[in-house]
Amino acid sequence: MPLAAGACVGAVVATRRTVRPSSLFLVASAIGFAILEIVTGLMPDFALTGVLLVPTGLAMLTFTTAANASVQMGVDPMMRGRVMALYLTCFMGG
Repeated sequence: MPLAAGACVGAVVATRRTVRPSSLFLVASAIGFAILEIVTGLMPDFALTGVLLVPTGLAMLTFTTAANASVQMGVDPMMRGRVMALYLTCFMGG
C-alpha cells in the first residue's frame, strides 16, 4: 500500500513535466530509485520498510515516466509507434 501511495504522488508530479527530460535527470532518477530500493530492502523493521516504500514508489514512477517521455519525445512522430513497441518489449522484459 505505501508503494502505491508513493507511485500516485509520483504520477501527479510527472503530470507537471512539459519538456523532454534530460539525460542527467534520467541517470539521477535511476540512481535515486536504485538506492531507495536497496535501502528499503535492507530495513530490519516492517514499519521502516513501509515508511521507505513511499519515496521508493515516487522514485519508481519518476524514473519510468521520465524514460517513457524521453523516448516518445525524442523520436520522429512517424516512427513513434514502432519505437514504442520495441521500447515496451525491452522495458517490460520480453
